[in-house]
Formats: sequence, structure tokens, C-alpha cells
Amino acid sequence: MRHISPLAWLTSLSAALTISIATIVLIGWHLDSQAMVTLGLSPILMHYNVAVAAVLSGLALLSLQFHRILLMRFFAALPLLIGTVHLLQYLTKARWNIDFWYLQLLGPDRSIDALNLAPTAAVALYLFNATLVFLPAKPGSRLGGIKLLQAASLAVLAIVAGSSWGILDQQQGYYGWGNMARMAPLSLLCFLLLAAAGLGLSALQRREDDLDGAMQVVIRLLVPLIMGASIVLWAELAKTESNHIREIMTQETAMTASGLQRSMRSQAHSLRRMAQRQTRSYEPNLDDWRSDARWYVEDHPGMIAIGYHTTGLDSMEWIYNDYASTILASRNDLNTLLSGVDLGDGPLIMSLPGRVFEDSSYFLLVAPIDQQRRHFVVAIFEGHALLTGIIPEQYLRHFHLELNVDGRKLFQSTDQRSEFYRYWAVIQSVDIMGRQWQLTVWPTRHYYSNIRDNLQDMVLIAGLIIVALLMYTSQLLERTALSARKLAISERRLSLLLESAGEGIYGLDTEGRTTFLNIAAQQLTGFSASEMVGKKQHAIIHHSHADGSDYPQKDCKIFGVLQHGGAHFERDEVFWHKNGHCFPVEYTASAITAENGEVQGAVVVFRDISDLKLMENKLKAINEELESFAYLASHDLKAPLRVISNASEWLAEDLEEHLRDEDRENMDLLQSRVKRMERLLDDLLQYSRIGRVTDASFQEQINGRDMMNNILELLSPPDHLSIVVNDGFAEVSTPRMPLQLILYNLIGNAIKHHDKPEGTITVGARTLGDDYEFCIEDDGPGIESRYHGKIFEIFRTLKPRDQVEGSGIGLSVVKKYVDLYGGRIELHSTVGEGSRFTIIWPKTRTGAKPQ
Repeated sequence: MRHISPLAWLTSLSAALTISIATIVLIGWHLDSQAMVTLGLSPILMHYNVAVAAVLSGLALLSLQFHRILLMRFFAALPLLIGTVHLLQYLTKARWNIDFWYLQLLGPDRSIDALNLAPTAAVALYLFNATLVFLPAKPGSRLGGIKLLQAASLAVLAIVAGSSWGILDQQQGYYGWGNMARMAPLSLLCFLLLAAAGLGLSALQRREDDLDGAMQVVIRLLVPLIMGASIVLWAELAKTESNHIREIMTQETAMTASGLQRSMRSQAHSLRRMAQRQTRSYEPNLDDWRSDARWYVEDHPGMIAIGYHTTGLDSMEWIYNDYASTILASRNDLNTLLSGVDLGDGPLIMSLPGRVFEDSSYFLLVAPIDQQRRHFVVAIFEGHALLTGIIPEQYLRHFHLELNVDGRKLFQSTDQRSEFYRYWAVIQSVDIMGRQWQLTVWPTRHYYSNIRDNLQDMVLIAGLIIVALLMYTSQLLERTALSARKLAISERRLSLLLESAGEGIYGLDTEGRTTFLNIAAQQLTGFSASEMVGKKQHAIIHHSHADGSDYPQKDCKIFGVLQHGGAHFERDEVFWHKNGHCFPVEYTASAITAENGEVQGAVVVFRDISDLKLMENKLKAINEELESFAYLASHDLKAPLRVISNASEWLAEDLEEHLRDEDRENMDLLQSRVKRMERLLDDLLQYSRIGRVTDASFQEQINGRDMMNNILELLSPPDHLSIVVNDGFAEVSTPRMPLQLILYNLIGNAIKHHDKPEGTITVGARTLGDDYEFCIEDDGPGIESRYHGKIFEIFRTLKPRDQVEGSGIGLSVVKKYVDLYGGRIELHSTVGEGSRFTIIWPKTRTGAKPQ
């Protein structure tokens, strides 16, 4: 059973606990159980989105622990998206409804309220899961990915510490979102467990050869320090700014409430004076009242109608503007309000607000004239007209307002009750005519952006940027250290390779100065590295020819490579030893070029070929001896053969009268054996010269058609055989020898071995790219397949030489020349149907040159 370390158990346990806690919270949200959502730790609830992200983050860590990288990235992608979008939402002060998307799953009837996701939680999700998503594919990668996870986990721990402090500080607006945005204790616990699991994984996947320089450690430690400092500073600035905004809103609300109170008192006093003027006469002057009422309706803000009651509610006299049309059309609601007014309560009686019309409602202000006869003057005030008449238009562009009278809504400027800015609302209560007026004021988005300095957000963004740069710097340092290690290893390997190489190797710069040389080069030349490096190589070991004559640098092939690039192989030059003698070398000089093709130097690989030259000279002497021996053997052996031939002819002439037929046959046989021996000696001499001896015929170019004409003239084929040559030879241009000899032998063999009364030999040629293809096909006896590999052996014949005259060398000559010139020959034959020889002959010679 595989052993699992305690650290691996703890890492898995931390991730599993995170998943378990977050899963319980999610179940609690769906079951509408506050006890499950909080686990009894705090009234601050763990956000639904944070619980989803915590489950997926835990699964991502478990996937990483078991080396399932693609699965890890899949699980980490959604938490990264959640953190990023919430963070952007906070920084832009927007509302994209992502905080409460889950309400569609949970339904409207819940006992627990939805909360905003804390910005600190968004930062933690972003940092942690971004590291997981962009972790290198191999867990043991030397690109420092695991160390970035370590730094990100430490940063999350710093965020947990700062957020824990935020829970203890109960001042409103601590993060700019108020208490509603504080991170829940369960969220802190989950992030603590995730960070512990991340640190455990980074420790588990470290290797003994990890590159941990002091600078890298310092940078990774700076990540949590900078993140923690940013969180603390961000929180303090947010708290200060929150207090400042709250103070502004308190002042603005107090001034608005004071202005409303003054306006209502003024309008109530005017209405009271109207009523008092009517009490002075027993019978009211309606014409004067109408004139006075029109002036009141036109000039008093919020007063949209004035009525005069003398006999009954249905017979009231009304003066009103367009705002009052809808209200007066609904007399039942109006009469209900008037019926509820007790005229004995005082000089002015205010009703509760009436029915709401869109975003506003109305109320009545009644001034009694004759309480005995229930005569009174009543004014209708509409909430929207009242506030827009009292409050300047510019003020309404800066603030949202809501006005309630004794708990009943009179007016509200917006129905966006869930938006972020309502958090800053300030409530002011004033007593107006015996009723409690409650004014609520909060800033518009435009005004809020003007009164805040955004310094806290700049601190948060700066902290995130610095942390990202530090993590990127750590990555660069890791890569640099890794590259340096690889470079050092490569240099050591290259040094070992250079030092163990048997050939001398040295490098040159563009000026021909030596940049390095290996031990073999020092041993071959006798010069040490200190004597060569930095000095011009040509002046030290390549200054003269073998005969001692000067060798100008401009003529040096190595210098030519430095000038023009490319590579050059040389075999017929010498280098000079430190003790003053020269030795033959063969070398290859190769240019070192940049990506743009510019020559930046050269590398020269050379070896001492003194022994090789000695062997070549010996071999050359041996070849000359063999050539001389072959010639002399052929000449000396032919002499006695000629004597035997002549003697047999003389005997035949002298003994002509006495010879029997059997004796004459023996004499003819003797003559044929002598001629065969002479031909064999000539063929042996020719075979021995293949590849060693050339003459002008080897360089003479000839057209294929002319070459075939020459061959046919030499062969003089018998009348019963037809030789067919195709038009492809017109396109052939090749050296006369040895192709002419090859075709001569093959066609001659086809003629010699043909066994039918009539026959055809077809000779074809065609071009195949860089090669020619020649085909010699006959309809003769054919060759058995078992002999296909043997017919090219020297002295090999398939028929007795008494039946077919020949030395058995012809096909051996063909095979040797084809191989020598880099071609190939193939045989296809069927017994009784004929044979086909196919030769692939290169247009440009690729084999070894004949000597």
C-alpha cells in the first residue's frame, strides 16, 4: 500500500473541510435555515456566491493534489470569474445583480435576507483561483507555479487577518459598503482552510533541487505583507471617507428638513389668514375668495387646490391647477379624508396622506371658518409638487428623497430601493402641525462619485498591481535561475564534449581571433589556451604552406568562411606545431550566424591526418604495384600463350596429312582455350582498373543516341535478332564511359544467350528527376530466380564455357561500375520468357570518384 505523508492527509482534510462547510451553507440557503448558513458563529451570513466558490476551490485543490490539472482548471475557473466580476462591480460601484442571482433559485419567501458579497472575499477568490487557473500544466514544473500558489495562499491569509480585524471594528462603513459587506466568519474559516491547503500542496510538491535564492524568498514574503497592508490601509481610508460622506449627508438632510418645515409653516400661515378673513363677515364673499385662492394656488409651491366648504362636501367650491384634476375626479377618496378631519383640534388640521398616484401622494390642510356650521377652507398639497417647489432642481439631481408622514408615504424620487447608494441614506424627523414628517435623503451615483476621492480604491488597485508584479517578478526570477542552471549544465556538458572529443576544436571571432580551444587542439598544436585565446589563429598555426612559403590570410579558406559565411571542408593543408614543424590536417570551418544571417564567428574542427597520409601513400604504392603486376602478368602470361598458339598452328600445318579428325578437333580446342585465356587476362586487367584508372573517355560527354549507335556497330547483332532503341536516348547526355561499357555488356549478354530462331531486344531510356532509367529487355531463355543474386559475381556463368564463350566477368564489371557511380541495377526475369535489366543512373555522379 502506498504511504501517504501526514502533510498530504492534512492538505486533503483542509480542502475537504472547506467543501463540507460551504456545502452545508448552500443547503442552509436552500432550506431557508439561518442556523445552517451561520453554523451559530455570527449573525453575518456567508454569501451564497462565496459558498459556491469555496466548494469549487476545494475541489480544484484536491484535483491538483492528485495531478488532474485540466480538472483543477475547470473547477477554479468559476470561482475566478465570481471574484473578478464582484471586484469589478465594487470598483465601478455598479450593480449587475450578480450578488443576488441565486434568489431566482431560492424563491421570494425567505426568512433570511440576502447580503452583498464582501470586496475582501472577491479579492481573495481572485488571487487564489487565478493562480490555480494559470498554474503550469506539470505540477512539478520548474517555472515556479507551485511557489506562486504558496505566495497566493499567504496573501489570502493576510486578507483573512485583515478581515478578522474588520469584524472586531464595528464602525459603520468600514469597507465603504457598511456592515452588509463584512466578510462572514464562516467565509473567513473557509479561506483559512483553503490557504492552509494551498501551503500544504506547495510544500508537498517541492523538490530537493528547488531554486530558492534569497531574493525569491523575500519577494514571495512581500506578497502577503503588501496584500495585508493594502487591505488595512484600504479599510482605514474607506472608514474615513465613509464618515466624511455620512457627515455631508447629515448636513444636507438637516437643511432640507429645515427648509421643508419653514415652507409648510409659511403656507399654513397664509391659509390661516384666508380663513380668518372669511370669519369677519357673516356671509362669505366668494368672488373675493376665488381671487385670493387663485393667487394662492399659483404662488404657493405644492398647493394644487383650495376648496371652500359652506353647505356639504359635494357642493364645495374648488380652485385648482392641472395637478389636482386626478385627485378631484376621485371625490370618494377626498371625502373620506375630509370626513376624518376633526375641526375642533385647532386652527389648522392636517390629514394623513391620501391615495398614492405613481411615486407621490397628497394630504389636506384644513383651516376652520365657523366650527358651528362646519364652514372651512381646505388646501390640497401634492407631495411631488411640494418638494419640487421647495427644493431646487439642482439639489434633486444630486439626491434621492423619500418623505413619509406618520408612517404613510407622501413622496419618493426613485423606486431603486436596493441600489448601493441607499446605504448612505440619512433620516431626519420634524414635527409639522402635530404630525411626524420623516425625510430620507441619499446621494445619486453622480453626486456620490463627486464627493468621494476614490483614494481607497486606488490603494486597493495599487496593492493588487504590486502583488501581481511581485508574483510575476518571482516567476521571472524562477525562470532566470532555471535558465542559468540549464545554461550551466549545458556549458558543463559542452565542455565535457569538447574536452573528450578526439578532434581539435577551436572558435574564432569575426576578426579571426581564437575564442576557445579544446584539449585535443592544444595537444595537436602544442599551444596552450593562454597562448591562443585572444590572438589571431592564422598567424599562429596557419601562416605558411607546407613548403614554407607565406600563406596570406586573404587566401585562407577559414578566413573566407568568416567573411562570407557557410562552411568549408579542406583536406590538403597543413597546420604548424609550436615546435616549428607542420603536419597535414583536414578541417571543417563552419560559420556562426545570427538570426538575421550576420556572421558572428566560426568553429573549426580539425584532425591530424599524418597517419592517414602515410597510409594513403602506402596504398597508392600498393595500387601502382598491383597495376604494374596486372599489366606485367597479363603481358608475361600472354607471351607463352602466343607461343602455344603459334606452335599448335605450326603443328597443324606440318602434320596436316597425318592428323585424324579427332586430332584436328583437339587442335581446334587447344586454339580456343588459348584465345579464352587471352580474353580472360584482358578482362581481369580491365576489372582491376575499375575505380582506379580513368582516361579522357571518362570525361567525354556523349549523346545517348550516338552512344547506342556506337554500341550497335561494335556488337554487329545477327540478322535473326532485332534491336529496338526507343526515343528516350535523345534526351540523355552522359559521360561516354563507363555507361557505354555497361550497356555494351548487357546487350551483348542478351545477344549471346538468346536461344530462339528469332527474337527482339528492346533498349529504353527515360528521365526520372535527377536520374536516368535504362532498361534492356529480351525474349530469350530467362534466368531462374535462385541465380538472380549470383550472376553479378566474378567468373560466374550459368552455362558451360564450351557452350557459351565468355569469362564470367562482364556482369561483375557492370555491377561494379553502377555501384561506383551511385546507381543501382535490378533484374526481373522469368524462365522461358526473357529477362529485363533496369539501371538507375544518376545524372550527377554521387559515388566515389575513380582514381
